[in-house]
Amino acid sequence: MSLKPIFPAITACLNNYVEIYIMKAKNKNFPFDITAIMQEWAEKDGFQIPNHKIVLTTYRPFSIVCKIELKFSDSNSGVYYLKYYQREANKNKPEVVERDFNTTQFWNDHFKDHKEFNVIKPVYYNAEKYILISEESKGQNLSQLINKYGQLFPSENAQKKLTDMLALVGRWLRYFQSIPIEGQYEKLGLDYFLDYVEIRLNRLVENDKVAFDAPLKERVIAFMKRQWEQTTTDDLKYSYIHSDLSLSNVLIHKDSITVLDFNEKETGLIYKDLTRLYHQLHLLYHKPVYPRHLIKDLKTAFLRGYGNEETQNHPLFKMYQMVHIINHLGKTARYWEHDFIENLYNRWMVRNTLKELNKLVAKP
Repeated sequence: MSLKPIFPAITACLNNYVEIYIMKAKNKNFPFDITAIMQEWAEKDGFQIPNHKIVLTTYRPFSIVCKIELKFSDSNSGVYYLKYYQREANKNKPEVVERDFNTTQFWNDHFKDHKEFNVIKPVYYNAEKYILISEESKGQNLSQLINKYGQLFPSENAQKKLTDMLALVGRWLRYFQSIPIEGQYEKLGLDYFLDYVEIRLNRLVENDKVAFDAPLKERVIAFMKRQWEQTTTDDLKYSYIHSDLSLSNVLIHKDSITVLDFNEKETGLIYKDLTRLYHQLHLLYHKPVYPRHLIKDLKTAFLRGYGNEETQNHPLFKMYQMVHIINHLGKTARYWEHDFIENLYNRWMVRNTLKELNKLVAKP
């Protein structure tokens, strides 16, 4: 048996450990004093400086995140996350920190009085020191919960738990989209979609390791045009968008939900976030450990919670679905960025996705 196929996986693993080691060595001494940061926060908000304990430090390519337990003078305690922005290439780092704080505060203002629906609560930032502190959001992410309760032969109780969770996500999204947009926002037309997908379609055509040719590209474009022709002006409903409403960005805690990782206050058509999470559920079909009937029930529960199970048949829904399919296909087919083991699954995923794609564009 040849060991050659194993080398890329071993190399990738070693590179990962080396990168983390270098990052830790580079940041062995943080460029800030956490006690001093706590003192600044306490003085600003008018409380006694709390005792603190760093529970976990996570080194990321562009930031360091500390999980900190705080004990306040009145014996109350809490868990907070301190994020240090260390992206050296970002010359506007203070502006980015301030933007992230203001954006997070904006969403928290709209959700803070809701019993079921939550977002991250920011508590302090120092733009000049590249620091942002937020309160811990309780819960387990939806991807982990589906792994926990949905694999192989889930019980009826487990299936009900998951469908209830997805219905809750649908209701959260409906509430989120009800927040009035402040100021002007960009109106989208067919050119927006065609320009967006054509760049990605060209990359797929140029990728000689994927059976994606120019005729298939033209069929995808024709599909987009057909859907747009069935769209009326009244269908173009705009709202704030999360833009990355993924399973891993949703925390479930008992009967409440928290959505993570908001960036700027983006706006767009209501179907973008709806189809983003729906597509992530659809991708579970490619994982044999999940029963197909369960995935179908999760998709239906999500749309039911949103308020309209039939929205999946809307032309704009189908257009955004295509956008997500093309995005995912392009990323998965970048085999040179992944190790040998991961690419075994990726190649199988690409083949199945291409089959689905060809069926989709063949429909009138």
